[in-house]
Amino acid sequence: MQISDYEFIHNIDVLFEKKIIIYGAGVYGKRSAQLLEDAGVGVDCFCDKDESNKSCLNHLIITLEELQEKVKKEECMIIISSTTYCEEMIEELEHRGIVAYVCTWYALQAGIELHIKDKRFPAEYQKKYLQRKNLFVTSFPGYARFMRFMELCKKPHAILIYQPGKVGSNTIFQTLEKAKIETVRLHEIVARTGIEMLDKMYGCLSREYETGTVKIITLVREPIGRALSGFMQCFHSAFVLKFEDVNQTLEEQASKLVIDLLDKNDEFLWFDKEIKKVTGVDIYSYPFDKEAGYTWIKKYNIEILVLKLEKLRENVAVLGEFVGKPDIKLVNGNVGSEKHYKYIYEELKKRIKIPARLLDSQYKNNWQMDHFYTEKEKEEFRKKWSKYVLEEE
Repeated sequence: MQISDYEFIHNIDVLFEKKIIIYGAGVYGKRSAQLLEDAGVGVDCFCDKDESNKSCLNHLIITLEELQEKVKKEECMIIISSTTYCEEMIEELEHRGIVAYVCTWYALQAGIELHIKDKRFPAEYQKKYLQRKNLFVTSFPGYARFMRFMELCKKPHAILIYQPGKVGSNTIFQTLEKAKIETVRLHEIVARTGIEMLDKMYGCLSREYETGTVKIITLVREPIGRALSGFMQCFHSAFVLKFEDVNQTLEEQASKLVIDLLDKNDEFLWFDKEIKKVTGVDIYSYPFDKEAGYTWIKKYNIEILVLKLEKLRENVAVLGEFVGKPDIKLVNGNVGSEKHYKYIYEELKKRIKIPARLLDSQYKNNWQMDHFYTEKEKEEFRKKWSKYVLEEE
C-alpha cells in the first residue's frame, strides 16, 4: 500500500479536498482530531476495530466494513493514528482492498506545521502556533541542558553516555536502563549556551571530573548516515525545524544541513571539543581496534569505552564488562526506519543530493575517519552513498 507521508508534507491540498477519516480512536486519534479542529479542518469520522464505542469527540466511529464501503463512494483521506499498531493497521487496509489517500498521524502534524502560513488556516491558529514555536526555539536548549545538569547532581556516580548526537546513544541508554544501571546522557558539557548560570555550572562540573571517578561511554558512526539521521531528528522535533520555504523540497533542506555538518567535520571534531577538554583524554592518541569496533581507555580516575555503532551488537559483552553486568542484553532503541517518520525517512534517503567531494573528504581524506574505520568499511560506505544518493556538483 502506498503511504503518502512524503507527498503530504510537500502538498497539503488533500486536507481541503477529501473526506478525512481518522483510523484509530485512541490517544493519537484524539490528538489528530484536535489538531485538525484547531487548524480549521473538518473530520468526517473515526474508524476503529473496537466496535463497542460508537463515537469519539462527537464524531461517529465506523467499522472497517463501513470504511470499505465509504471509500468506494467518496474521495477519502485516511490518517493512521497509532504508533504501536501502525503496521498492522496498514496491513488491514491493504488486506481489505481499501484504496484511499493514506498517511500517518506524524505526517499530518508535520505537514500542517510546515505549511502553517497557508492562508486556509485560521489566523488565530497561525499566530498561536508561531508564538509557541518561537518560545520553544529560544528557551528549550537552555532548559534541556539545565535538566541534564540536575540529573548529574542527583546521580553523581552514574555512567555518562557522552557522545555526538545521532550515533546510537538511545540504544545504549535503554540497554543500561533495562539493566537498572544509572546513566546520564549528554551531548555537550563544554559548549557554551550563553546562559550565565548554566555555563558556570557546567564549568564546575568539568573541573570536578579532573579529580572524581567517572566512567564514560561514547560512540562513533559513519558520518553521512549520522548527518542524515540528524536532519530527521530536527524534522521530528517539529518546533525547531528551519523549513520556512514550502517551495523547497525536503531533500533540498536535508542536503543543505548534511553538507554543512560534513564540511565542518562536526562528528570527529566533537571528541576534541568535548571529551578532551573535560577529561584531558585525547581519543585519537589511543589505538582503536577497527576490526573489533571498540577501545577501552583507562587514564588515572577516568575510564572511557569508545564503541563503533556499526559493531555495537558484536560488542555487547564488552559493554557488559565495562558496566559490571556481564549478562546484559542489547535493546534496539533508536532505529530510524522504525520511528514515526519511517515513510518520510525511507523516501528521503533515495532523494538526498550530496556532492562527490564530500565522499572524498569523509571516506578518503579524513585521518579521523581512518582512526575508527577499516579501508573495507570506508569503501562500503562510499559505494552505498554513491549508488543511492550521490550527485555531482
